[in-house]
Amino acid sequence: MPVSTVQSLIKKWKILGSLNTKPRSGRPRKISTKTARRIVQDAKKNPQVTSGEIQAALEKDGVVVARSTIRQYLNKNELHGRVARKKPLLSQCHKKSPAYSEENTIPKGKHGGGSLRFWGGVSSKRQRESCED
Repeated sequence: MPVSTVQSLIKKWKILGSLNTKPRSGRPRKISTKTARRIVQDAKKNPQVTSGEIQAALEKDGVVVARSTIRQYLNKNELHGRVARKKPLLSQCHKKSPAYSEENTIPKGKHGGGSLRFWGGVSSKRQRESCED
């Protein structure tokens, strides 16, 4: 440990009577780390829960927090507000209907689809056949 560090600790002990750090300037946090963890856990447990519902649950326990503060903590933890699209579930009867048969559906090629390999040779003396895979 450097001598200057020891000297500054001794000086701090003589002036303050302890080695604890002073509180920093700035606005203190609105909620504790325990409450912040609870907000994230509630949102991960039920992705459809709203910030208003989380706020109501926290108010039952005596913690008063604004919905915007809850959304800020969720955004920091990469839990952004997304609404799932509402659509009817397909039953077995729906899947067997003619609307979903092979002739009425168009397959979608996602992420680039398939590929095609092609090989051909070029020569000045003769023509070569090309091959497809």
